[in-house]
Amino acid sequence: MSFDLSAFLPYQLAVASSRISKGFAERYRAEFGLTMPEWRVLAHLAQSESVSVREIQARVDMDKSKVSRAAARLEAQGLIEKRENAGDRRLLDMRLTDKGRDLIARIVPIADAYQAEILAALGDHAPAFRAALAEMGRPRIAARVINLPDFAEGVRAVIVDKDNAPKWNPASPEGVT
Repeated sequence: MSFDLSAFLPYQLAVASSRISKGFAERYRAEFGLTMPEWRVLAHLAQSESVSVREIQARVDMDKSKVSRAAARLEAQGLIEKRENAGDRRLLDMRLTDKGRDLIARIVPIADAYQAEILAALGDHAPAFRAALAEMGRPRIAARVINLPDFAEGVRAVIVDKDNAPKWNPASPEGVT
């Protein structure tokens, strides 16, 4: 049997993702003292008005316990606040505080500069690389390569709304209704 791990696409993607994430993490950790899970929670909240731990966990591909611990640390620092979910009292929604929004405003230029460095390193390949990543992230592609019964539990919050109605349409080009 001949198998070249270094040529195996899932391995290449995992290694590249890890290296890119760690490179950026060094920058925000050094200046702001944030961990990778804390950054991911803050960044996600910066894109949304109010989000539950479950939604963040599904969208950023982190264990619920990591998201919860990161959120607890961020709340203790006054960067986020938690409120009871209006539609489901069992859930807590999180949102950035003014202090959290100020921190994000300071991190965004660092994130933009890091992204610019990566894109410059990719050179002429950058547009094709970004297009390929976007295609791989679409639900219809992920559904073909991921064991859906195992995967479905983790993304349930993303693909159904609070009334358990589907938000995901595999026939749609973006996968979302």
